[in-house]
Amino acid sequence: MTSFNEGQPGTDTAQIPGSTPVNRLEDFPDASTFLTRKKYPALRIPAKQTATLRKLLGKQLLKIPRMKSVYDDPDNEKEYRILVLASDDALNGPEVTGLVEESKGSITTTNHWIEMPYDYLTVEETLKRILKDHVEEIPSAFEIIGNIAHVNLRDDCLPYKYWIGKAILDKNEPRIRTVVNKVGTIDSVYRTFGMEVIAGFDAEDWSIVTVKEERCKFQLDFQHVYWNSRLAGEHKRLVTHIFESAKKNGKKQTVVADLMGGIGPFAVPLTSHENQNNIRVYANDLNPASYKFLKINAEKNNCRQISCHNEDGRAFVHWLQKEKIPVDHFLMNLPASAPEFLDAFRGYQPLSFDATEATLPWIHVHCFAPKAAEKEDFYQCAVDRCAEALGCAIDRNQDKVNIHVVRDVSPGKNMLCVTFCLPASVVDLRPIIIDLKLKTPSNQIDAADEASSDMPKSKRAKTS
Repeated sequence: MTSFNEGQPGTDTAQIPGSTPVNRLEDFPDASTFLTRKKYPALRIPAKQTATLRKLLGKQLLKIPRMKSVYDDPDNEKEYRILVLASDDALNGPEVTGLVEESKGSITTTNHWIEMPYDYLTVEETLKRILKDHVEEIPSAFEIIGNIAHVNLRDDCLPYKYWIGKAILDKNEPRIRTVVNKVGTIDSVYRTFGMEVIAGFDAEDWSIVTVKEERCKFQLDFQHVYWNSRLAGEHKRLVTHIFESAKKNGKKQTVVADLMGGIGPFAVPLTSHENQNNIRVYANDLNPASYKFLKINAEKNNCRQISCHNEDGRAFVHWLQKEKIPVDHFLMNLPASAPEFLDAFRGYQPLSFDATEATLPWIHVHCFAPKAAEKEDFYQCAVDRCAEALGCAIDRNQDKVNIHVVRDVSPGKNMLCVTFCLPASVVDLRPIIIDLKLKTPSNQIDAADEASSDMPKSKRAKTS
């Protein structure tokens, strides 16, 4: 195998002084470099028995996409075929050994050499050939968003980013059209991040894609809104939970407020034409781009009971109270800071009724927590964080706290969903004032006039 070093001809030397040179796309190794021959165990069988034996030995045969498992016998191509097996284990298994013994010589074992050109290699196999001497770990994993592949390359892989992009694109076309690499950190307000195209289509609107989830289609601009395909399971879980809750509560209509609703992964499935119509959703997001695609997706999926807003999360809670909208479920999907938004519920007045008794809403708040907290006290730190923002205690039993581990984020961190019924003691707390000139609210008695969805963007409250 040819070794490719950073100092070779073809390396991009027009770099920032002191930085590692980046290998140019045009210097990606020629396809002939990847051509290999591999020996596989095989059976020499009578040509007339080919169909029968392929069916009988289906699990033992070689299975490589676009690669045959049956070849003509070069010594007698009219009467015999070569049946290629997956491995030595298949050759020595009872199915094959028993077949050979029973054939009384008409079926024999042999070997067959197969040429493996570049087109037949996987992403990982391709990158191993060219990067194994230069990087600690082969970057073969990536997330798919519509027709975009998203990678998050480590520093040692950056000199080979264009080669990595090409390998991913070559092995996944036409499903993948563009490959991007994350640049910088996630924006704390809109949850977006910088990215660069390292392979494929990069003309205008390259980042506008369509994804499918829960029988709904979502259009989004990956550069300007947040979307994580790994959260599909959490989207389904909460949507299903709310549907089941709506069936049990006996109300004519269940009201959901999605405070950090993004492009609608919760709001759209809850209100689409595919689902029941006794759920009303007030969906909100501070990001103007998310708000734009939230409205587009609501229309595309024929959502009947949805109201879309572009406000600060705290201001939106107060607007719902001012409008006397009786919310049954609040969704707060902003893991980095959602618990801190719970201070907006201080002084919350119950507007929903169960028979003749006033009831407070369910809160579903996403957050991050250290993995060590799971064994210590099953994430009491997350409950305490919510309680501190609320300004009152949260009792695990009385307030029906449930903690769901959404996903493994990093070696030391998990994403959680903390669900609880809003404690009754919040009713007597002093509401916060959302100072529209400040990024953080002050802990004072609430003003009479709250922010509404008609408020000019220049005057809306911002999150910290």
